[in-house]
Amino acid sequence: MVKRGVLGVILLCASAGAQETGGFGVGPGDRPPEVVPVEVPPAASAPPDDYQTTVRGKQKSPTFTQDRTFPGTRFWKLDHGEMQVESWWRLRKKRDQDAFHIFQFEFEVGLTPRVQLDIYENLIYENGELRQEGNQIEARIAFDPVYGRTPMNPVLYLEWHPVHLAADRAEVRLLGGGEVMPRLLGAVNLFYEQNITHGPEPEFIANPEFGFTAGASYALAGQKLRAGAEVKLAFEKETFDDERWEKQFLVGPSLSTRLLGKQLKLFATMLFGVTDDAKQLDGFLILASGF
Repeated sequence: MVKRGVLGVILLCASAGAQETGGFGVGPGDRPPEVVPVEVPPAASAPPDDYQTTVRGKQKSPTFTQDRTFPGTRFWKLDHGEMQVESWWRLRKKRDQDAFHIFQFEFEVGLTPRVQLDIYENLIYENGELRQEGNQIEARIAFDPVYGRTPMNPVLYLEWHPVHLAADRAEVRLLGGGEVMPRLLGAVNLFYEQNITHGPEPEFIANPEFGFTAGASYALAGQKLRAGAEVKLAFEKETFDDERWEKQFLVGPSLSTRLLGKQLKLFATMLFGVTDDAKQLDGFLILASGF
């Protein structure tokens, strides 16, 4: 009887210890708590290079809007806080005249989400002499600061061009453009310009000019290499009293490439005159660096 009593106490203690061990019961009818699977969302992939996004509270436009893809046709503006320096070589040759060269050094900055400011220093090489041509101060003002929200992404462009020992000039443009189809970018400018001060001549010579420029560029290797063409149609006269407007139509190929990302970019366009009044050549070669 004593042995049976001791055996009963031992079995009772072992059963109680087993139920406490492990944190849950293992007796008949007991089962571990149900494990509920938790769905983990897939990691977000990095946005493509030309995707519009917001970084540190600033709206970022597609990459192709931050390059001067068309040297002769303006398009969109720099984002707020973005800056760029550019060195230009412009070759111009009128029919039956010697060619001359213009060298421009430009600083661009996105002042606000709507406004870009550009400042140029211009030199001219003509008849074997290098001299200062003047300066340019330009502003681009976006109607809508968010790219892609308004059709054609319209921008107002204003330029004041003080010229050394010649009449100062002013220009206004309406810029527009965007992706015509995947990889194909298009832009168009409507422009009007004229002199706003007297030159060396005693009388005021307005020399008005108006027309449009346009460009198309296809991405052969993303923004690393683009190829396309530009056109310009302009009507110009010396004074408003002149009976005839000179009709200038030019067209030619363009190239855009990022040699070292945004740190070194190259843009080029060579326009060839089609009409008798047009320049024979009007070329642009630009080296740029963004930061």
